[in-house]
Amino acid sequence: MVGQPPQGVPQIDLLVLDEAAQVLKNLQVKTRSKGADGGWHMNVKHEKLSSPRLFYVFVDMEPESPILYVIPSKVVADAVSRSHATWLAMPGKGGRPHAQTDMRRLHRKMPFEVEGFPDGWMDQYKDRWNLLREP
Repeated sequence: MVGQPPQGVPQIDLLVLDEAAQVLKNLQVKTRSKGADGGWHMNVKHEKLSSPRLFYVFVDMEPESPILYVIPSKVVADAVSRSHATWLAMPGKGGRPHAQTDMRRLHRKMPFEVEGFPDGWMDQYKDRWNLLREP
């Protein structure tokens, strides 16, 4: 079963419940429909949101049929943190350093090499609803 969290819980969009209405997992849903880089908007807070019960569902609406990725929050936090650190270390326009920002982007195919997250890294999480059943 799926339910709504109480009001005022911004990091959770949906609750996954068992037959006794006990919360098993928390879901945060991120959707993208268009964009040149094919990524999802994230924020600095996503680098710290990590719990064994928290999962993200990334929905890609750009293909003819939507594609969904079910990813543990620990993996997302690591990907967001590493990709941002890599971007900061790269030279920006005119060789100038990038400025620190709270904005982050998560990509299925990273626009630059990020250790531990090769192109297509999200594919292993495509339709991985079974992860929500694991303890």
